[in-house]
Amino acid sequence: NSAAAGAYQFMPNTWRGVSEKLGLQNFGPESQEMAGRELAAGRGVNPDRVYTSFEDFNNNFLIPLAPEWASLPKADGNSYYPGQSAKSAQALWEYYQQAQKQFGVN
Repeated sequence: NSAAAGAYQFMPNTWRGVSEKLGLQNFGPESQEMAGRELAAGRGVNPDRVYTSFEDFNNNFLIPLAPEWASLPKADGNSYYPGQSAKSAQALWEYYQQAQKQFGVN
């Protein structure tokens, strides 16, 4: 069971903090996107960066964001949060590459 909600699976306290910081007035898609980008930036991740290798994607995207999102793996492949399962870094890389092709990103 989880209280996570929205496209980025925000926990209530996380949403409260980031929405107050950004002055968000609702939980709509645009607000969620702004909040997700803010959380990524807070972990040192540029949400607009394009990753071209698995190593770069894993080391500079997945691992830094693992403390923010439970389904992203740490370096050891496990979730940052005990009792939560993480997606595999390789599966996420493959999904990322497919999304790049779908949206015409090189």
